[in-house]
Amino acid sequence: ACAEYGLPRRHDFNAGAQEGAGLCQFTIRDGRRMSTARTFLARAERRANVRVVTGALVTRILFDGRRATGVAYRRGGRMCRLNAARAVIVAGGAVNSPQILELSGIGDGARLKALGIAVVADLPGVGENLQDHYSVGIGWELKPGTPSINTAARGFGLLRALARYLLRRDGVMAVGPAHVVAFARSDPVLDRPDLQFHATPASLDAEAYQENRLVFHREPGLTIGVCALRPQSRGRIHVASPDPHACPRIEPHYLAAEADGRATVRGLEIARAIMAQPAIAPMIRRERLPGPEAADAEALLAFARTSGTTIYHPVGTCAMGAADDRRAVLTPDLRVKGVDGLLVADASVMPRLVSGNTNAPTIMIAEKAADLLLGRTPPSPVPWPEAL
Repeated sequence: ACAEYGLPRRHDFNAGAQEGAGLCQFTIRDGRRMSTARTFLARAERRANVRVVTGALVTRILFDGRRATGVAYRRGGRMCRLNAARAVIVAGGAVNSPQILELSGIGDGARLKALGIAVVADLPGVGENLQDHYSVGIGWELKPGTPSINTAARGFGLLRALARYLLRRDGVMAVGPAHVVAFARSDPVLDRPDLQFHATPASLDAEAYQENRLVFHREPGLTIGVCALRPQSRGRIHVASPDPHACPRIEPHYLAAEADGRATVRGLEIARAIMAQPAIAPMIRRERLPGPEAADAEALLAFARTSGTTIYHPVGTCAMGAADDRRAVLTPDLRVKGVDGLLVADASVMPRLVSGNTNAPTIMIAEKAADLLLGRTPPSPVPWPEAL
């Protein structure tokens, strides 16, 4: 159906051209998600110079003057501290990293003083510049007998899928939530895709999903998640209290920029156009969500505002930037401005959100941070597969 619409087939979205459709690429091995804990940390923690402390909450970074000297953390009701010989690296992600910095006195001076936090470095960019991918799902009920996870994830189907996974590590439980992904342009004048689509042969009860419950419909279904890749909307994350146990205040401001709304609406229209193609239209019984009553751009935008959700790609709250960039939190080598011995290495350092998923780029940031600390020369670029 994507090919009939005009999107070429892609076997590898990381091999040059991005626009097109293909099977979703995952970091999965033997039916298990290969997280960085399994692929990097499990091997590294065997070394004598690596110690992993779990069940701990970092309360603040310790300073001697303006130099980071360690971290304080609470574990099992006890306050502990770790001293740093060379540097402290914060890798809490786009939510926790700005929280730790602000609790430690790094952030907007006026904001911190109002909370009673002593200012170590006045950096107003901490917690600002929040960007995230906001996905809006459009769903269809398929005709009886059409293959769908809905039937494979209920009753005896669920038991069969579970048994297959336990015995063979394959089947519906061994794949990610999206089976097919596509990249397209919301406007033909754009030089590259600005929309991403995640297609899953399943549909969920919307009310249950809002309550964080996964309840599949009894009838076969299919859902396409529509996401504007380069949002212009900007949010913020800031501590609301000097108490490290208190959650920070998160204001994502999804669809605040008019351009984001236009791109999302166009993405929903493209999803409908793909499902109207001859290859898949005969399988459709009806559009379940938002339904035919959402017939124009205004109705689609209203639907997007009330039904969308994050796909967990927050970035930008400790952004890198030039030395004279007042809003930048870090120098280009990931060091926090205004202090010594403190770095940040996670998705929060991205000045702009990448045009796709953030897992692999965040791993790259960590590897680059290791190279910088060890003084290693970056490897030569690997040619695209077409050139091999």
